[in-house]
Amino acid sequence: MNKDKILIVDDDPHVSKLMGRVLQKENYDTVWAENGKKGLELIESESPDLVILDLTMPEMSGEEMLDLSLKSHPELPVIIVTAFGSEQKAVKLLKGGAVDYLRKPFNVDELVIKVRESITAERLLLQMERAAENPYGARHIFLAFTATLIGSIIGLYLSLCYSLNFHDGFLGLAAYFFPGKYVH
Repeated sequence: MNKDKILIVDDDPHVSKLMGRVLQKENYDTVWAENGKKGLELIESESPDLVILDLTMPEMSGEEMLDLSLKSHPELPVIIVTAFGSEQKAVKLLKGGAVDYLRKPFNVDELVIKVRESITAERLLLQMERAAENPYGARHIFLAFTATLIGSIIGLYLSLCYSLNFHDGFLGLAAYFFPGKYVH
């Protein structure tokens, strides 16, 4: 099975290396970009499964990178990393398409949990979308099963009628259970 690939976009190499080591221990592949421009290039070339994005970076802010990345890859989950005090901006970005956020300094267990949950949620969403697009998706399979079941019940009823020599259908079965005089 392929490892999930995570792109870490942060201008602080110490934070990026720490995140990378923690996530590699959890069996994720990681790539690092020191700014938003390089991050956008790596999204195209590396096709990550998740992006961890710092808000404050030189050249291009995390907010700008989030907007640009979601325009070209709306299905790509992005976790925002923010310093204490910029949580209002993180909440705004959650409304704008980010899936979660972490506050610096972060707990490594919280990082791992948020990464795992975000990737799992995105996979489930994609599976649900595929099932809805597929003509044999879950709803269609249920309807086909129901139609088959109804057809089987009708077939069973008819074979029961014929085996009891009641060729009159419903009335024949009623006549079997409620015998009376048959008038010619």
